[in-house]
Amino acid sequence: MATGGKTPSGQEVVARWEVPTGAKLRVVEFEHGSKVSGKRVIWVDGRCLLRREFNFNLTGNEVFSLDGVKCKIQIGAQGWDYTYTLLVNGKPLKKFVTSVKKGIRTWLPWVDGERKRIVLEIGKMQVHVDGRKVEGFGEFAEGEEDGTTTHFRIGKHNGRILTESSGDRLKGLIHSLYIEDKLIPLEEEGEKLALKVQDPRTPES
Repeated sequence: MATGGKTPSGQEVVARWEVPTGAKLRVVEFEHGSKVSGKRVIWVDGRCLLRREFNFNLTGNEVFSLDGVKCKIQIGAQGWDYTYTLLVNGKPLKKFVTSVKKGIRTWLPWVDGERKRIVLEIGKMQVHVDGRKVEGFGEFAEGEEDGTTTHFRIGKHNGRILTESSGDRLKGLIHSLYIEDKLIPLEEEGEKLALKVQDPRTPES
């Protein structure tokens, strides 16, 4: 959870969460008028999802749905301060994210000056770019007896995800993303090691 910032209404937010719902990443922001009105406003990706102008009970819960997933914001009191906890599918956000990540692989490359979110649904071998399904096709990887390659387009570029055995039963399969033959690190490394991919007709600076 991150705190601080302002919503599109110009009001201060008291809590902010990033929630992966499969192929999509939602940003949830919460306003809480904790001094007088008890106002509660929930924003999702910059759009108002729920608004209560007056609520004299300054603690409690707010329940809402996010891409069909049940969410609950718990508002508690600790001394003179308030606490805000987000539950997703009945789980703390951190546990929910861990369960979601078991079924997907995520990459955050820079492509033509824009940060992209590329997600592979492992069970379906479906590729999503910025939350949208993209057409692709698979084939056996050349020189790999048990590997496959899923090809797709991202803007002007060719992308491919190589799926191959790690040789370790505990690790299972390894999924590697390449854009124009550049290996892209997984999400955990993406913030520090994000690679920039340019239009092949544009010389690198």
